[in-house]
Amino acid sequence: MTTSPHRKWQGLLPYLPSFILILVAVHQLYLAQTADLSPWKGGGFGMFSTTDGGPNRHLHIFLIAPEMEQEVWPSKSLEDMEDRVKELPTEAGLSKFAREIANRYKNRINDLTAVRVEVWRTQFAAKTLQPFSLLLREFTLMAIDKETTES
Repeated sequence: MTTSPHRKWQGLLPYLPSFILILVAVHQLYLAQTADLSPWKGGGFGMFSTTDGGPNRHLHIFLIAPEMEQEVWPSKSLEDMEDRVKELPTEAGLSKFAREIANRYKNRINDLTAVRVEVWRTQFAAKTLQPFSLLLREFTLMAIDKETTES
């Protein structure tokens, strides 16, 4: 007697949640290792084994013009975008964030030529627990003009 294909799938159905959970965990671990995803995000696997999350990640944003480099802080309206960039600092996310910063400052700073966004992680020395910062990712948006910031 042969088993119908429908019955075979029914037999595998109880394993589907476990399989999906394993896929999410593997994907999160992969992104944490290759794309600097905070272990506290993307499923949270590893969140209790690290301090790399929340307030232990921070941004530095620099406006660059000829003979000037000025650090600025993002406005409250960019808080959600800032959090996403800190949690998963991809080139696309950093680029979008830098464009938003450029849009806000291009008319206030003469000859604004670039915006640099740096994502930093606070770590602690193993023996002394002395905090220090480690640069995770850096992105520079160059040649800022009307066309660059409106796209």
